Amino acid sequence: MFLRNRGVLPENGDCLCVWCKDREDQGNHVLLLCNFAWIVWCKIFQRWDIQWVIPNSIEHLFRYLIWWTVFMAKSWNKGGWLFVVRCYGFYWLTRNDSIFNDKVLDGDDFGVSSK
Repeated sequence: MFLRNRGVLPENGDCLCVWCKDREDQGNHVLLLCNFAWIVWCKIFQRWDIQWVIPNSIEHLFRYLIWWTVFMAKSWNKGGWLFVVRCYGFYWLTRNDSIFNDKVLDGDDFGVSSK
């Protein structure tokens, strides 16, 4: 939807989430609220034995990350946060690859099954 509103995709183009094909392609859905996104982020945070509740917006996610960094993550080094940021980047670039280069997406790209 964002890309259609910006004139990148045609007005009559498909604007569904590339992961679930169920909801409109909006940042909060694609990066956080889609079931596939949730599975990906749970797998990432499991790496450090972190249980989390998915925030309802990207803004809330960044507020949480800032709070965590300031108050809780004294033992968590910068490498952990760099890993999370890189995962977000990879996730977003893979999504764009699907939209602009017709790449077929698969959960194996992220080490998870999309089913």
